[in-house]
Amino acid sequence: MVVVTMMMVTMAASSDCCYDTDLEELEGQIREVTSSIFQEILVKSVDAIPGRLKKMVVASGVHIEF
Repeated sequence: MVVVTMMMVTMAASSDCCYDTDLEELEGQIREVTSSIFQEILVKSVDAIPGRLKKMVVASGVHIEF
């Protein structure tokens, strides 16, 4: 599941054209997938996301306690 989420984030970031609705849909998908992932796996995965993408994932409502 983590790999699928990472692929969705990467695909959205690499496209030339992103609309607000696309970002909202992506955020919804991130929330849905991450809600079923064990916390420790999620923390490692989010830490592996580079700069701006990490901020987007965190801003999408994924709350991680360190």
